Amino acid sequence: MLRCPLLPRSRTTVPYSRFLSVFALAFLLLTASAVPAFAQASPEPPSSWGVFVNFAPSWKGSSTFTDIFLFDGEGTVEGSDFSIGLARGKTLGGHWGVGYTRKKYKDGTTLVKSESYSEANFSNTSTETLVFHNVYLDAIEFFSFIPFATIKKRVQVGLNVGGGAGFPKGTIDSTYVNVNTFIPPTGPPQTQTQTDIESGPAKDYIFGIQPLFKLEIVGAFIVAPGLKVTAGGGLNAPSTFAFSIGAVYLIGAK
Repeated sequence: MLRCPLLPRSRTTVPYSRFLSVFALAFLLLTASAVPAFAQASPEPPSSWGVFVNFAPSWKGSSTFTDIFLFDGEGTVEGSDFSIGLARGKTLGGHWGVGYTRKKYKDGTTLVKSESYSEANFSNTSTETLVFHNVYLDAIEFFSFIPFATIKKRVQVGLNVGGGAGFPKGTIDSTYVNVNTFIPPTGPPQTQTQTDIESGPAKDYIFGIQPLFKLEIVGAFIVAPGLKVTAGGGLNAPSTFAFSIGAVYLIGAK
Protein backbone atom coordinates (compact mmCIF):
# COMPACT_ATOMS: atom_id res chain seq x y z
CA MET A 1 0.00 0.00 0.00
CA LEU A 2 1.29 3.47 -0.89
CA ARG A 3 1.63 5.76 2.12
CA CYS A 4 2.00 9.48 2.25
CA PRO A 5 3.78 11.07 5.22
CA LEU A 6 1.62 13.13 7.52
CA LEU A 7 2.09 16.84 7.19
CA PRO A 8 3.46 18.57 10.29
CA ARG A 9 1.06 20.53 12.45
CA SER A 10 1.34 24.27 12.07
CA ARG A 11 0.28 26.99 14.46
CA THR A 12 -1.57 30.12 13.45
CA THR A 13 0.67 33.16 13.01
CA VAL A 14 -0.67 36.15 14.92
CA PRO A 15 -1.24 39.18 12.65
CA TYR A 16 0.97 41.60 14.63
CA SER A 17 0.25 44.53 12.31
CA ARG A 18 -3.41 44.40 13.29
CA PHE A 19 -2.40 43.84 16.93
CA LEU A 20 -0.28 47.03 16.93
CA SER A 21 -2.94 49.09 15.15
CA VAL A 22 -5.53 48.21 17.79
CA PHE A 23 -3.05 49.14 20.54
CA ALA A 24 -2.43 52.48 18.83
CA LEU A 25 -6.17 53.19 18.79
CA ALA A 26 -6.44 52.35 22.49
CA PHE A 27 -3.49 54.63 23.28
CA LEU A 28 -5.11 57.56 21.46
CA LEU A 29 -8.38 57.04 23.32
CA LEU A 30 -6.62 56.96 26.67
CA THR A 31 -4.67 60.10 25.77
CA ALA A 32 -7.93 61.87 25.00
CA SER A 33 -9.14 61.16 28.52
CA ALA A 34 -6.34 63.30 29.93
CA VAL A 35 -7.68 66.51 28.32
CA PRO A 36 -8.82 68.82 31.18
CA ALA A 37 -12.35 70.12 31.37
CA PHE A 38 -13.08 73.82 30.74
CA ALA A 39 -12.54 75.96 33.80
CA GLN A 40 -15.68 77.03 35.62
CA ALA A 41 -16.37 80.53 36.81
CA SER A 42 -16.78 79.56 40.48
CA PRO A 43 -14.19 77.65 42.58
CA GLU A 44 -14.59 73.90 42.37
CA PRO A 45 -14.65 71.61 45.42
CA PRO A 46 -11.58 69.40 45.80
CA SER A 47 -11.49 65.87 44.45
CA SER A 48 -12.18 63.02 46.86
CA TRP A 49 -11.01 59.43 47.07
CA GLY A 50 -13.49 56.59 47.05
CA VAL A 51 -14.38 53.19 45.65
CA PHE A 52 -16.21 51.85 42.60
CA VAL A 53 -17.84 48.64 41.42
CA ASN A 54 -18.97 47.76 37.91
CA PHE A 55 -20.66 44.76 36.33
CA ALA A 56 -21.21 43.78 32.69
CA PRO A 57 -23.69 40.89 32.84
CA SER A 58 -23.19 39.78 29.26
CA TRP A 59 -20.96 40.51 26.29
CA LYS A 60 -20.31 38.83 22.96
CA GLY A 61 -16.89 39.06 21.33
CA SER A 62 -16.53 40.27 17.76
CA SER A 63 -14.85 38.08 15.15
CA THR A 64 -12.13 40.71 14.65
CA PHE A 65 -11.04 40.68 18.30
CA THR A 66 -11.32 36.89 18.42
CA ASP A 67 -9.06 36.47 15.39
CA ILE A 68 -6.44 38.91 16.70
CA PHE A 69 -6.24 38.05 20.38
CA LEU A 70 -7.65 34.54 20.81
CA PHE A 71 -7.70 32.20 17.82
CA ASP A 72 -7.95 32.70 14.07
CA GLY A 73 -10.98 30.46 13.63
CA GLU A 74 -14.76 30.23 13.73
CA GLY A 75 -16.86 30.36 16.87
CA THR A 76 -18.70 32.65 19.27
CA VAL A 77 -16.98 34.07 22.34
CA GLU A 78 -19.27 35.21 25.17
CA GLY A 79 -18.83 36.16 28.80
CA SER A 80 -19.31 38.65 31.62
CA ASP A 81 -17.07 40.77 33.82
CA PHE A 82 -16.91 42.33 37.26
CA SER A 83 -14.67 45.20 38.43
CA ILE A 84 -13.85 46.77 41.80
CA GLY A 85 -11.26 49.30 42.87
CA LEU A 86 -10.27 52.80 43.96
CA ALA A 87 -11.81 55.95 42.51
CA ARG A 88 -11.15 59.68 42.68
CA GLY A 89 -13.25 62.59 41.49
CA LYS A 90 -16.03 65.07 42.22
CA THR A 91 -19.78 64.76 42.64
CA LEU A 92 -20.57 67.25 39.85
CA GLY A 93 -17.40 66.59 37.91
CA GLY A 94 -15.68 63.63 36.37
CA HIS A 95 -14.04 60.72 38.12
CA TRP A 96 -11.48 58.06 37.38
CA GLY A 97 -10.59 54.72 38.86
CA VAL A 98 -8.15 51.85 38.79
CA GLY A 99 -8.84 48.34 40.02
CA TYR A 100 -9.20 44.63 39.50
CA THR A 101 -11.38 43.10 36.77
CA ARG A 102 -12.34 39.47 36.31
CA LYS A 103 -13.46 38.88 32.73
CA LYS A 104 -15.08 35.47 32.49
CA TYR A 105 -15.47 33.48 29.26
CA LYS A 106 -18.56 31.30 28.94
CA ASP A 107 -17.65 27.76 29.94
CA GLY A 108 -17.52 25.41 26.95
CA THR A 109 -16.69 28.18 24.45
CA THR A 110 -15.54 26.42 21.26
CA LEU A 111 -13.38 27.78 18.45
CA VAL A 112 -12.64 25.82 15.27
CA LYS A 113 -10.14 26.41 12.48
CA SER A 114 -10.07 24.31 9.27
CA GLU A 115 -7.62 24.39 6.37
CA SER A 116 -7.40 22.29 3.22
CA TYR A 117 -5.63 22.07 -0.10
CA SER A 118 -5.32 19.61 -2.97
CA GLU A 119 -3.28 18.90 -6.07
CA ALA A 120 -3.35 16.32 -8.85
CA ASN A 121 -3.47 13.15 -6.75
CA PHE A 122 -3.21 14.39 -3.17
CA SER A 123 -5.36 16.36 -0.72
CA ASN A 124 -4.98 17.42 2.88
CA THR A 125 -7.47 18.69 5.47
CA SER A 126 -6.58 19.83 8.97
CA THR A 127 -8.93 20.93 11.74
CA GLU A 128 -8.03 22.34 15.14
CA THR A 129 -10.66 22.75 17.86
CA LEU A 130 -10.23 24.66 21.13
CA VAL A 131 -12.66 24.22 24.04
CA PHE A 132 -12.53 26.61 27.04
CA HIS A 133 -12.94 25.27 30.59
CA ASN A 134 -13.28 27.82 33.41
CA VAL A 135 -11.24 30.37 31.44
CA TYR A 136 -11.13 33.95 32.71
CA LEU A 137 -8.84 36.97 32.77
CA ASP A 138 -7.33 38.37 35.93
CA ALA A 139 -6.97 42.01 34.85
CA ILE A 140 -5.90 45.45 35.98
CA GLU A 141 -7.92 48.24 34.35
CA PHE A 142 -7.95 52.02 34.40
CA PHE A 143 -10.91 54.19 33.38
CA SER A 144 -11.80 57.87 33.23
CA PHE A 145 -15.36 59.21 33.15
CA ILE A 146 -15.49 62.54 31.29
CA PRO A 147 -18.91 64.25 31.64
CA PHE A 148 -20.03 66.60 28.87
CA ALA A 149 -23.50 67.48 30.26
CA THR A 150 -25.05 67.78 33.72
CA ILE A 151 -28.82 67.99 34.10
CA LYS A 152 -30.22 69.73 37.22
CA LYS A 153 -27.25 68.54 39.29
CA ARG A 154 -28.73 65.04 39.26
CA VAL A 155 -27.77 63.38 35.99
CA GLN A 156 -24.47 63.41 34.11
CA VAL A 157 -23.93 62.17 30.57
CA GLY A 158 -20.42 61.51 29.42
CA LEU A 159 -17.74 59.32 27.93
CA ASN A 160 -16.02 56.46 29.72
CA VAL A 161 -12.53 55.70 28.38
CA GLY A 162 -10.30 52.97 29.74
CA GLY A 163 -7.82 50.23 29.17
CA GLY A 164 -5.67 47.64 30.86
CA ALA A 165 -4.19 44.18 30.64
CA GLY A 166 -5.59 40.75 31.46
CA PHE A 167 -3.83 37.48 32.22
CA PRO A 168 -5.64 34.29 31.15
CA LYS A 169 -6.31 31.54 33.68
CA GLY A 170 -8.10 28.23 33.30
CA THR A 171 -7.75 25.28 30.91
CA ILE A 172 -8.14 24.85 27.16
CA ASP A 173 -8.56 21.48 25.42
CA SER A 174 -7.10 21.23 21.92
CA THR A 175 -8.00 18.58 19.34
CA TYR A 176 -6.06 18.54 16.07
CA VAL A 177 -7.11 16.24 13.22
CA ASN A 178 -4.98 15.94 10.07
CA VAL A 179 -6.25 13.89 7.09
CA ASN A 180 -4.10 13.04 4.05
CA THR A 181 -5.72 11.43 1.02
CA PHE A 182 -3.68 9.94 -1.85
CA ILE A 183 -5.34 8.92 -5.13
CA PRO A 184 -3.14 6.42 -6.99
CA PRO A 185 -3.30 5.96 -10.78
CA THR A 186 -5.16 2.71 -10.18
CA GLY A 187 -7.05 1.46 -7.20
CA PRO A 188 -9.08 3.14 -4.47
CA PRO A 189 -8.01 6.33 -2.60
CA GLN A 190 -5.76 5.81 0.42
CA THR A 191 -6.30 7.91 3.54
CA GLN A 192 -4.19 8.55 6.62
CA THR A 193 -5.62 10.28 9.68
CA GLN A 194 -3.70 11.67 12.64
CA THR A 195 -5.45 12.96 15.77
CA ASP A 196 -3.66 14.85 18.54
CA ILE A 197 -5.51 15.65 21.77
CA GLU A 198 -3.96 17.77 24.47
CA SER A 199 -4.96 20.02 27.34
CA GLY A 200 -3.11 22.85 29.03
CA PRO A 201 -3.17 26.30 30.61
CA ALA A 202 -5.12 28.91 28.66
CA LYS A 203 -2.00 31.08 28.25
CA ASP A 204 -0.47 28.32 26.06
CA TYR A 205 -3.21 28.72 23.42
CA ILE A 206 -4.10 32.43 23.51
CA PHE A 207 -2.03 35.56 24.17
CA GLY A 208 -0.50 35.43 27.65
CA ILE A 209 -1.28 39.15 28.07
CA GLN A 210 -4.69 40.19 26.75
CA PRO A 211 -5.05 43.94 26.01
CA LEU A 212 -8.29 45.47 27.27
CA PHE A 213 -9.84 48.79 26.29
CA LYS A 214 -13.24 50.44 26.41
CA LEU A 215 -15.07 53.44 25.00
CA GLU A 216 -18.59 53.83 26.39
CA ILE A 217 -21.43 56.34 26.60
CA VAL A 218 -22.39 56.47 30.28
CA GLY A 219 -25.11 58.11 32.34
CA ALA A 220 -24.30 58.85 36.01
CA PHE A 221 -27.20 59.38 38.42
CA ILE A 222 -26.25 61.41 41.51
CA VAL A 223 -28.13 59.71 44.34
CA ALA A 224 -26.45 61.71 47.13
CA PRO A 225 -23.30 63.86 47.47
CA GLY A 226 -20.42 61.60 46.48
CA LEU A 227 -22.63 58.69 45.44
CA LYS A 228 -23.23 57.98 41.73
CA VAL A 229 -24.99 55.07 40.07
CA THR A 230 -23.80 54.53 36.49
CA ALA A 231 -25.22 52.77 33.46
CA GLY A 232 -24.01 52.71 29.90
CA GLY A 233 -22.75 50.76 26.96
CA GLY A 234 -20.25 50.68 24.16
CA LEU A 235 -16.94 49.14 23.15
CA ASN A 236 -15.59 46.78 25.81
CA ALA A 237 -12.95 44.60 24.14
CA PRO A 238 -13.18 41.78 23.22
CA SER A 239 -16.80 42.85 22.69
CA THR A 240 -17.80 45.61 20.28
CA PHE A 241 -20.78 46.41 22.52
CA ALA A 242 -21.59 45.57 26.12
CA PHE A 243 -24.03 47.03 28.65
CA SER A 244 -22.73 47.72 32.16
CA ILE A 245 -24.00 49.04 35.47
CA GLY A 246 -22.06 50.25 38.49
CA ALA A 247 -21.64 52.66 41.36
CA VAL A 248 -19.02 55.14 42.58
CA TYR A 249 -18.79 56.41 46.16
CA LEU A 250 -16.48 59.40 46.77
CA ILE A 251 -15.86 59.66 50.51
CA GLY A 252 -16.60 63.10 51.91
CA ALA A 253 -17.41 64.64 48.54
CA LYS A 254 -19.76 67.67 48.52
